[in-house]
Amino acid sequence: MVLNSTFSIFNSTLYKQIFGTSMELSLSPIVADMVMQDLEEIAIGRLPCRLLFYFRYVDYFWCSSESVDDI
Repeated sequence: MVLNSTFSIFNSTLYKQIFGTSMELSLSPIVADMVMQDLEEIAIGRLPCRLLFYFRYVDYFWCSSESVDDI
């Protein structure tokens, strides 16, 4: 319900958010983190190699893996 009822006013015109979340919504960072977790689990699970390390901060990540030839 919260994600489907976000409104903004710009130049005295009322706009309804129809896709995504607005930047002012306090729930936006939580939703973004949940989406990133799902995407990284799927992506890491499909890698043809083992990750040596993986770090994520908000929507940036840093990782290192073994060479595919070493597997």
